[in-house]
Amino acid sequence: MTRQWRGATYQIKVDNPSNVSKGVKSITLNGEAIEGAIPPQAEGSVNQVHVVLG
Repeated sequence: MTRQWRGATYQIKVDNPSNVSKGVKSITLNGEAIEGAIPPQAEGSVNQVHVVLG
């Protein structure tokens, strides 16, 4: 999905390889692993977010 927030665009992909109904195994922002919430990015930027549930 694509989401715009505070002037930045986030292209979000969610994978659920274990078919779970809750829990986040990992989050990457522009190819780099992050912990916790996704920090706001620069206005006008396009960002790739990959979430793996688990």
